[in-house]
Amino acid sequence: MKCLKGIMAAVLVVAISLTAGQALAWRGHHGGGNRGYGCSGYYSNISDEELNAINAERDAFYTGTEELRQSIYEKRTELRDEFALTDLDVEKIRALQTEISDLDSQFGQQRVEHMIRMHQISPDFGIGYGMGGYRGMDGMGGYRGMGGYRGW
Repeated sequence: MKCLKGIMAAVLVVAISLTAGQALAWRGHHGGGNRGYGCSGYYSNISDEELNAINAERDAFYTGTEELRQSIYEKRTELRDEFALTDLDVEKIRALQTEISDLDSQFGQQRVEHMIRMHQISPDFGIGYGMGGYRGMDGMGGYRGMGGYRGW
């Protein structure tokens, strides 16, 4: 019994050591001293002034597109609900999709303007990291069926 307890204690120590070692290694790669924004390489060449301006622009974009994003979400929910019905109202479905396409287009234009402003603040600030980095209503980015939201 003593031998079994000793083996269990040794296994536990090894497991804790491996877990802690991986956690520390991961922290060094993703987060140590990088202003809290992912890998340090992405932000290391941006000044504090640029970073503040980038954050202000991102917040302005998010606030400025809030109603539009909400409308997109609502229309996609309506469309999903229409497809859930047994008896489809084809004309309503087509009209909803037309509205969604128009709203998506408006959002896309605003996103491009936002990307231009971000680039003007800091040309070193790359697409994919911070260019309107809000992930959408569902927090996932990308489409999630007809009810999802394609955020950026």
